[in-house]
Amino acid sequence: MFRLGIAILVAATFVGTFAVPASAQTPVCGPVGQNTQTVIPGVTLTWDSSFRCDNAPDAGTYEVTVRVTNAADSTEAIRIDTVWLSHTTPRPQRQAPEATAAASGLPLVIAPGETHTFRIGGGYTLVSTKGSKMANLHLRALGYGVTSAEQFRLGINVHLRGSGAVKDGERTKWGRPVGPPPEVGRPKDRPVGPPSEVGRPMDRPVGPPSEVGRP
Repeated sequence: MFRLGIAILVAATFVGTFAVPASAQTPVCGPVGQNTQTVIPGVTLTWDSSFRCDNAPDAGTYEVTVRVTNAADSTEAIRIDTVWLSHTTPRPQRQAPEATAAASGLPLVIAPGETHTFRIGGGYTLVSTKGSKMANLHLRALGYGVTSAEQFRLGINVHLRGSGAVKDGERTKWGRPVGPPPEVGRPKDRPVGPPSEVGRPMDRPVGPPSEVGRP
């Protein structure tokens, strides 16, 4: 009975606060883009930064496997500790897709020249926009250098597409191209810190509003 209670608690944490139909199938998700970046001084990482999941049901669960390589000439090992869901898009009529995210295989230490993987999964619901049903999940993996303790974060985007959705780069009937949103990876001029609130730009200062008319 105790083990059953633990299993129910873990499942509830993984799926989140919204219900997923028992008949929903997990879509097949594959990597469609990689990013290579010097994340901290002396350390260059290459990781799967973009995934596409075709023929996704309107609601269900997803899972991706993220492959991370620490360059052979990097000066130290790195450790990845956590993953969080930063926000979701698109937002037709200000209604964003619902989603959750949980990682397995962390914490993970990767020495120079090594490649390792971890998994991210959770629940989701699609939204209808531009004639298609979709959900873009914008995730962040937080890590640091084992020796220097310098922090970094890796941008990971999961693009869930319903049956018949247009592919990235194709144009919709409105003539607008469809593609993955920007912000793959960590811009160098943005500070590392806890995840921002959903929908709040991460590069805006937090504080009281300025006085009206004040330069």
